[in-house]
Order: sequence, then structure tokens, then C-alpha cells
Amino acid sequence: MNTEQLIKELLNPKLGPDEETVIKVNKIQLPPHSHGALSPTQIDMYWRCPMQYWFRYGLGLRLPPGIALVEGGSHHEVFAADNNYKKKTGKNRPEKWLCQKFTDTFNTNQKEIPKSEWKAAGENKDDVIRRGVLVQRLYMKRIAPYVHPEFVEEKVKYGIGDVEVVGVIDVAGTLKPKPGERASTLVNGFLYDNAQVLKEPMIGAWDYKVVGRRKSEDDAINSIALSHYGWATIDLLKGIDLVKRPPRAGFISFTKDENPTCHVQTTLITAGRIRWYRRQVLSVADAISRGSFPVRSGIGWECSAKFCGYYSRCKGKVWKG
Repeated sequence: MNTEQLIKELLNPKLGPDEETVIKVNKIQLPPHSHGALSPTQIDMYWRCPMQYWFRYGLGLRLPPGIALVEGGSHHEVFAADNNYKKKTGKNRPEKWLCQKFTDTFNTNQKEIPKSEWKAAGENKDDVIRRGVLVQRLYMKRIAPYVHPEFVEEKVKYGIGDVEVVGVIDVAGTLKPKPGERASTLVNGFLYDNAQVLKEPMIGAWDYKVVGRRKSEDDAINSIALSHYGWATIDLLKGIDLVKRPPRAGFISFTKDENPTCHVQTTLITAGRIRWYRRQVLSVADAISRGSFPVRSGIGWECSAKFCGYYSRCKGKVWKG
């Protein structure tokens, strides 16, 4: 199969019988709260807990932002600013600039965090800024020099049957060594791809994450968001020889602890993966259009007061009765 045939297969994969049935038999009509489209975040939330989706999107119950959300969002603003600068100039911002940008951004955004959130977490803003600066230094040393952006914070929209999915790619382009540096030197916990050290530049879409633990191979393989971003990358980064250099999507994750680490976990974007992604989207869209929001079993860390802001309205309320 040549590149042209491969691109055609990836961008327009054939629907399976089950997918065709969902589209033809079940007239999917998303409710008004979806505003005519779904996002990878919404689809992930529905799979995690349909009732959580209903509280957030069906009833429109927005929760005050937590520390993790504001912290991660502040890092994203810095990464985007640096990638936009590099896209224009070919250079990264100075480390000092990045650290100050994070400090200023978080100081502004953290005002939305309720005092109760700080008390429950046992943290203060200085703790977050301190570790945030460490993450930015790590980003500048181990990630930024290797990212060559072509698209930054790019909004991508694709139709799957009658369903539109809209997402935003953090950065799309190439991960490659610095000039004069051998790719084989990118080791020691930096660029690993399914346990293999990076041998050559990788083309794809990358999603930044600041998390408690680094993203795993399974996380990347099963990610709805990476499927969407990887699919879009094939369309955005035209002129790629997909046979020799298959497109990828991946997480660039930073752990937020006293000694932050960084890790790049990628996954191939194949026609089979895109077919799987399309089926996931249609399945969730069909359930939402039918008004199906079942309560989850309650098993797992996600169904707890610590990790679900709607817990007191759902299982927590019933449990107390």
C-alpha cells in the first residue's frame, strides 16, 4: 500500500456492520446541551461515569476548579506560549521566562480555587508554584529542545456519521534530536516508545499532562483524545511518507512531586485504531441521544468524594440514607 492509499484508508476508514447499523437504524440526535458536537473529554467522562456526565453537561452543574485543574491549565498556557514562540522564531523561550510565566499565570488563576479545596489538600499556593517551577525547568531541559511544532492549540473537528467531535491538539509536529545530537542519546527516562528507545524523529500530535503518575502504554493505546488528535494529524501534516514514517500520538507527561520526572509515551495511529475510535464515539453518542445515564457500579478510585465533585449528589447522598 502506498502513502496515498494509506492516507485515504486512515482518513476515511470503512465502517463496520455494527457502525452502519448505529448510523442507519438509530437516528442519533444529540441533546441541546451538547451544542451539536461532542469532545474527547465528554466521551471520556461518559465512559468513566454516565451520571457524572449528566451532572456536568446535562444539568450544567459546573464545579469550582480544583488545584490540579488550575495547576495543569497554568502549565498548558506556558507550554503553548513557548511552542508558539518556537514556531515563529525556531527558538525556545529562556528557562527563567517560563518559570516566571507559570508563577504569574498560576497566581492569577488560583484565585478561583475555593479555600476548602486548599484545606482538604493540605497545600498552599507556594507549594504548587515551587513544584511548578521544577516542572518548567525539567520541560526546558528534557522536552522543549526536541519539540518542533507546526500546529499549536489547534482546534480540529471531524464528523462520524451524524456526530461531530471537536478537540484541541496541544502541539502537532516532530519530536527529534537537537542538531548534532544522536537520537540514541535520548534515554534515561526521556523518550521511550513502548519500551524502545527513540531511534529517529517521530511525527505526530502530543498531549501535555501534569499528573500524579506518568502515562502508561495502555493509557496511550486506549485514549479517546489521542485517537482524535492522531487522526487529525494525518490531515494536518500533509506530505508525510506514512509508509516509512507512520504517524503517532502521545502523552508528554510530567509527574508533580518533589522530584518531577518526564516521560513521552506514544502509540501508532492505524486504520484499525481509527475504526475503534469511530465506534466508541458512535456508541456514546447513541447512548446520550437516548438519554441513557446509568449509575456506575461504584468500584474504582474514580467513584469517591476525593476524585468526583458530584459524589455527594450521587452515591454519597444515597449511602448516608
